[in-house]
Amino acid sequence: MAWDAKKRIRTGWCLVAGVAEQHSECTYHLRYKQDGKWMWESVGDDPNTAMTLRSSRSYTEGVKAAAAEEAPVPAAGTAAEVPDSTSIPTPGKFRLDEEIKTYLTNCEKLAPRSHKAYRLTLVDLFPQSCKKIYVHQITQQDLQAFDSFLLKRGDEDRTRANRGEHVTTFLRNKEGRRAGPPILGVSITIKYLGFKHDEFRSKFSHYRGPVVIHSSKKWHTPALREFVWTHFRNCSRNPNATLQALFPLQSPVADAVVQDCKQWTDDPTIKERFALRLTQVRIVTQPKPAFNGMLSVPWKTEKTKELASALARARVLEGTEKNLVYEEFAWLALRNKINLWLKSEGLEKLALTPPKG
Repeated sequence: MAWDAKKRIRTGWCLVAGVAEQHSECTYHLRYKQDGKWMWESVGDDPNTAMTLRSSRSYTEGVKAAAAEEAPVPAAGTAAEVPDSTSIPTPGKFRLDEEIKTYLTNCEKLAPRSHKAYRLTLVDLFPQSCKKIYVHQITQQDLQAFDSFLLKRGDEDRTRANRGEHVTTFLRNKEGRRAGPPILGVSITIKYLGFKHDEFRSKFSHYRGPVVIHSSKKWHTPALREFVWTHFRNCSRNPNATLQALFPLQSPVADAVVQDCKQWTDDPTIKERFALRLTQVRIVTQPKPAFNGMLSVPWKTEKTKELASALARARVLEGTEKNLVYEEFAWLALRNKINLWLKSEGLEKLALTPPKG
């Protein structure tokens, strides 16, 4: 298997002679010792299921081994006493409500803001979508249901990502803040880009309310266009067509709500001294339309073409499709590149930042 930087299985990847290769048809097997013999157990093609079962097997075998080490050696001619199974803790013995209570008690040493955030997630929100009794019963589907619940509440991507991470951290129990064993491999990824929350103007504006944001009349500098062009060279045989499709000039690209307007600088050399504070920023796919005629773009792979079509159909891309689009087009990597370039140009104020929750 191949692992990412956070020690999670890279889906569909494995190591062959020390080199990572992609094999979408791969399946997973557990290797563990039972009654002194090494066993292989097929657990299907879902890496999250494999990690959950791996955690369960490791914990169960560890308890058995510990019980065996602590048991006294029986005298000759005496039958060994079989331990009562009820005396050996199992993952099913740890109730979710009790574990949350213990966890939050041990989180009181954290910053008040962190403790409050964990309490909101684990006590007020998560139980509304998850009705499981025991911690070990929680699956990836429960986290997906929780994320859908947060989405219906109107929480933004960054907020949903944080609250999902609260639940995942609780399950992993890396710091030992609850009594039960760690539950590994049960997590979901909520990816998010960033939207600027300030629109700069040369004059003060009294307007408050909804607005449509148009793309610029031209690129800020040729250098910015050049490295964005280079980024998309990997997903299209014609980066120029891709750039025109993904970054159309003078077109509606987002809508938002103007919350406030303030002067952000006194520098006389800067023309745009006022900043409109924006909230509820959303990407617009109509009436652009999305990808500005993306069918004419010579995408390199069928997968890229399929995901481009998915992005064109959706006003706000969500769920698994959104994650696949972000990965295929490497949007997060592009955001980092843009921010680094802005910093090098002394334009940190214009950096793309994660949506605020």
